[in-house]
Amino acid sequence: MPAAAFLPEENRVLVADHTEVSLGSSRGILLLERKIATPGSLRWTLDCDRRRAMLISSATPPQLFHPKDLSRINSLALTDATLRRVGYGADGRFILRSWVEGSPQTWNVGLWELTSGRRI
Repeated sequence: MPAAAFLPEENRVLVADHTEVSLGSSRGILLLERKIATPGSLRWTLDCDRRRAMLISSATPPQLFHPKDLSRINSLALTDATLRRVGYGADGRFILRSWVEGSPQTWNVGLWELTSGRRI
């Protein structure tokens, strides 16, 4: 069964099935699609500012996308593009990521709730 999420600010719809993710207008016009392979039952979760959309599958790890162009997000590092590893909670609610700050530089790890953007 496909998963769908409405983006009211842009009047668009995100849709995912087992072979692709797509972006369409609220009138049903296909605007963009990307091929993927995602088994299991699917659902979308959007962050609080709707800049990231997480596709959650019961059979594979969650995948993070930009909802405007369906490009994959591999890094949530805000200031350091070399920090690529991000862990997602199985239910798609939480993101675990690392970052470096301070002088001398220290590594930190934090857990964020995706929908609110709050650090836990």
